[in-house]
Amino acid sequence: MKHFWSIVLNILFFTIVTVLAVSVATIALTKKVNEYRAENTSDITGAVEKQIIPILAFSEGIVISIEVKTGDKVKKNQVLVKIDNPMLKSKVKSLKEFKDNVSAQTEAKVAEEELKNLTIVSPVNGVVGEITISKGGPVDDLSNVMEIYSSENVRLLANLTVEEYQHVQKLQKIRAYSSRLNQSFPIKAEKLKPEAEADKDVDTKKLGLYFTFTDKNDAASLIHNEDLELKFTTVEDQVQKPIDFFVNFWNGLLSLKEQ
Repeated sequence: MKHFWSIVLNILFFTIVTVLAVSVATIALTKKVNEYRAENTSDITGAVEKQIIPILAFSEGIVISIEVKTGDKVKKNQVLVKIDNPMLKSKVKSLKEFKDNVSAQTEAKVAEEELKNLTIVSPVNGVVGEITISKGGPVDDLSNVMEIYSSENVRLLANLTVEEYQHVQKLQKIRAYSSRLNQSFPIKAEKLKPEAEADKDVDTKKLGLYFTFTDKNDAASLIHNEDLELKFTTVEDQVQKPIDFFVNFWNGLLSLKEQ
């Protein structure tokens, strides 16, 4: 019996020693890996570029309702504004009374088409920007009533040095990280910004490179001109190594301690 407990205690002792040794070794390696990652982490940011769509009124009148507010997400053909024009409605009614008058009927049809413009809808999916009208206020023909930041064809523009640009071309994977959303989005390099539009105010010449979002739905949650951090991943970074398990474990444990 004593022999049995002696074996158990020896196994327990060696297990504890082994765990402590592995812990000390992996903590040291984790520190070195974290330092390496910090030194090689990209500090490049890109600005979100959304197309700004001006929403115009194609008929004059009085605003009777504004169906959205700044910051709202809207879908294509969603009602934005309703306008009233009593004079135009009276004109249509009067013209229709002259049933035998071709000119009057033609003018009535034109006026009826204009009545359709009293309801303004969104031409794209996007987010409502600045609203320049108010309920009960007048609007003129072709006046701007609001802006929509389109969620279609959204791009990210980053200014890179020549070395950074060459590095990007070799990358297997690129992600854009939003600290506001605490979320990253897969992106891909697309084309250079025309030289005529390049930033001339920097001491070191930089190249403006456009990125597009792999999943176009990601763009809906982003804000125009919002800065996103570019996260670079090489082919080697994608291969999981045994040390990655320990690094993730100790980093996770440390983050819980800080919380």
